[in-house]
Amino acid sequence: MNAIFRRGSKSICLSLLILFAATAQLSAQTTNDQPAADNNSTNDQIAALQLQLTNAWLQVDAIVCQPVPAFRRDPGYHVAVYSFWFDPGAPTPDFNRVDVRQSQDLHYLKYPWVSSDLTPNMMFRGADLEFNEMTKLFYTNRDLPKKKLTEAEMLQINSLYRTIGHCQSEIQRLQPPPPETASADSPDENDSNAPPKAIAAIERIPQPTRIRYGCIAIGTLLVLVVVARLIKKKPRSQ
Repeated sequence: MNAIFRRGSKSICLSLLILFAATAQLSAQTTNDQPAADNNSTNDQIAALQLQLTNAWLQVDAIVCQPVPAFRRDPGYHVAVYSFWFDPGAPTPDFNRVDVRQSQDLHYLKYPWVSSDLTPNMMFRGADLEFNEMTKLFYTNRDLPKKKLTEAEMLQINSLYRTIGHCQSEIQRLQPPPPETASADSPDENDSNAPPKAIAAIERIPQPTRIRYGCIAIGTLLVLVVVARLIKKKPRSQ
């Protein structure tokens, strides 16, 4: 009877160990699959933010680059002529804080009619024009002057700027950090002190999972030992 039980106990213990190993492997696989799902979710968020940023950017561009009423240049009019409309380059606004109303420049107002060497056959009313350092980034066509924006249009740009700034910050936050360069202290595959792959695989299993299954296995073994001792003490029948 004891021999049969011992063989059964060994089989049970072996089965428990196999079950524990399989469960640990499954837990490790689930843990490894989780980052992939999180990565897909992060990519979706970044794509949505990028779309929102692009839409806001195009809306600002449409407001800033509205066509300005142009007239045929007539020799009978006194026209102030500029060599060009805008200097090269443009600063990047602080999208989260800037107020484009504060940087609106209406210096064209002092001239009833203005033109440029870039538009020799056209003239524009000075009252229709503006220059704004904080919207210059969106001046896609610099051969023509820019329309004077209304208060409502500038407030709309401020709101769109906040959207752009928010999206840029969130995309930067969600972007994965740059890959770290391998340091001299990192274990190499050929290093004899590097942990074996089996141990490394176990270490990747979350600690609560290892503790839970370890306790189950130890508790089961203790129960088997107690039962074996009780059967061993039981008197044999004659």
